Amino acid sequence: MSRRIVFLILLAGITIECRSVIGRPLNLDELVDSSDTIVTGVATDVRLPLGSQPSQASPSTPGTGTVAIDVQQIVKGSDVPSAITVRFPGNMPILGLKGTVEGDFRVYFLHRSGTDYVFTSPSYASLPFHKGTYVAQDPEETIVQGLVSTIEMSSDMSNRLLAIRALDTSKKTMATEALRKVSNSTEPSVHLSVATALVRRNDVTALTQIERAFGDPKQIPANLLNNANAAIREGIHDSSAIPTLRRLLKSESPVTREAAVTALMHTKSAAAVPALVEALGDPEREIQFVAVTSLGEINGFQKANPSREQFFRDSASYLSRWRTWARDNGFSE
Repeated sequence: MSRRIVFLILLAGITIECRSVIGRPLNLDELVDSSDTIVTGVATDVRLPLGSQPSQASPSTPGTGTVAIDVQQIVKGSDVPSAITVRFPGNMPILGLKGTVEGDFRVYFLHRSGTDYVFTSPSYASLPFHKGTYVAQDPEETIVQGLVSTIEMSSDMSNRLLAIRALDTSKKTMATEALRKVSNSTEPSVHLSVATALVRRNDVTALTQIERAFGDPKQIPANLLNNANAAIREGIHDSSAIPTLRRLLKSESPVTREAAVTALMHTKSAAAVPALVEALGDPEREIQFVAVTSLGEINGFQKANPSREQFFRDSASYLSRWRTWARDNGFSE
């Protein structure tokens, strides 16, 4: 009996909520648009509310916390003093301040109320940012420049991966161009993470980079491997990817094979049919099911597609029908 494949998507090894909504992911475009003040600088004093985890921070008064920031550059906003204090309530998720460590240079996303400042997002109070002064046409372009410098120059791998993740969430062309700029990194985790972000954007060239990385999957951290498979499954729609996807059907990983079959369906191309017929012979029933429904989608038989329950109850019958169809139409496994 074939085992059921469980697919986990891990975001660069970091599980974080955004804007205090549980499970909502980072969105760079939204974070920039929602902030009326954005600055770069150094946190000189981080004081968490009493009773919270004191990691590298001093206790504050009960129910409140503060972060003192020496401002280097005003990215968005006006009349920002050279030193500001950001206050936050005691119920703010401490996870959101995980990266705010005294002495670190970062970019901070804020709201201003009179002379007071609060974080735009309790879960993304700041992002890693390479120290420097950046000149750009708009705030997000400035932030993209700093994130690129972080990816290229930071000695902290977690900061580099979070910077990639931030660019990954942006829908803007400048973010895609930035990812391509850093796509030739010689650091394997950075290289694969950037390729994954580009594949999520339907970049077929980056797909071949992932294919090469998959040549030795045991050397890839599990979270990055799962991210790459998820990107293939969700991002690839271009029919020019079909030859690469067909090669991925020979992967030892059933998760990679399932991702490739799903991407073949997303191409909506008749050129994907031979590869999908090949996938009918996969030893995993879950992948057989995706191949059957993909063939139905591409060939106009969507209404005849079985539910997962129907297929698992009588998989032999559905596979036999499509194998007969394939022989009659000149295809073979």
